[in-house]
Amino acid sequence: MSNDSIVDRLAQACEEEAPRLAEAIRALDESGRRELEGVLGRLASAKSSVLSGSARLSARRLLVPIRNLHSESLALLNKCLDYLDLNADGRLDQQEVELASACIEAFASLSPPGHTLSIPELQLLYSVLRALDRDDDHRLDSDEQARLRQGIADIRWFLEDLRVNNPKFQPPSHFR
Repeated sequence: MSNDSIVDRLAQACEEEAPRLAEAIRALDESGRRELEGVLGRLASAKSSVLSGSARLSARRLLVPIRNLHSESLALLNKCLDYLDLNADGRLDQQEVELASACIEAFASLSPPGHTLSIPELQLLYSVLRALDRDDDHRLDSDEQARLRQGIADIRWFLEDLRVNNPKFQPPSHFR
């Protein structure tokens, strides 16, 4: 484990502000570290793999709500972020981070304990994003984004509406 990797630098930076996140990051296996590098790479400066203070804050906003941080949850988060990278440039700007955070917050409210996201909620979020992507280009256009923003304002109604009106929506069995 390299002490100068983006993952290790985030763990070190989280020691005081988010010690449980720092502990979870350090406990990741190699696959989990690779997935986390993918998440962090979306937040790092295009010129380097260093996370600025605002990028570290964004990382915490995306990672802290995940109940069990491991390779599967991080892989699902990466898949969701693919759809939320609205300009498909491999980076998340502030608007995209805000949308991702709002999605995470909305989906975390679905199952107790609230304010955390487990694998089923991440799977459900991924299912919703896939269902909203009408042209299957793996990113949301402006109309699809607007539908998502409207939906997460009332997540339970939104999920029921998708279940009834969108044949592409295939929720995980946990939510059927």
